[in-house]
Amino acid sequence: MYKILVPTDFSACATFAEDLALSIAKKVEGEVHFYHRAAIPHNWKDITENDKNRFPEIWDEVRSTELNLQRCMVKAKEKQVNSKRVYSHGKLIENVIDYVDTFDIDLIVKG
Repeated sequence: MYKILVPTDFSACATFAEDLALSIAKKVEGEVHFYHRAAIPHNWKDITENDKNRFPEIWDEVRSTELNLQRCMVKAKEKQVNSKRVYSHGKLIENVIDYVDTFDIDLIVKG
């Protein structure tokens, strides 16, 4: 299956790239992977719920990221395109390179 990665910051340019990637994926019966680098600590997933509650600004970032990625998934479903979503912390370029290698991405479409 043809795999397309869309690194997104949810801006207008990124939204255009999301739509373009979905159009391409529809034509080639491919799959779109939406990726966002979020401003969260590297160990966020390992922190207890009580400790996470001490950082409402990070919770806001996580919720916003998840809502925006869900919006991407809904668009993909409406276009009948298989999709995945992921977000992480760290350095954007290194994360994208690792993702491309891990998931055998064929094309990157970014805004």
